[in-house]
Amino acid sequence: MFFLYLGLVQPDFTGGLRTITGILVGAFVVGYFGWSLVTVIQSYLRATPEERSSDGVSLMLYGTLIALLPVTISNLVSAVAPSVTLPGFQYYGFLLGLIPITFALAAVKKESG
Repeated sequence: MFFLYLGLVQPDFTGGLRTITGILVGAFVVGYFGWSLVTVIQSYLRATPEERSSDGVSLMLYGTLIALLPVTISNLVSAVAPSVTLPGFQYYGFLLGLIPITFALAAVKKESG
């Protein structure tokens, strides 16, 4: 609703509004990606070692970790300390492409195995 308000009303971005918006975006990304990461880890822990290798659960976990950890940490750092920039942060979004790739590879592995 907040972002809908910003899009429709288009208020002047004061320093306070910019800070609140940055914190909300950072909290959303950290919360959403953090929850996704916890869910994948729980699935990995519930799977038997045979399922982890034959169904590609390990591949899904590694792809998710490699993709989400830098993005989540970057957003957490920018929410806590907005003036700090991590090296290569502008490219972290490309890592999110690993998630559908590794999930697709896991699906192919399960079908063929």
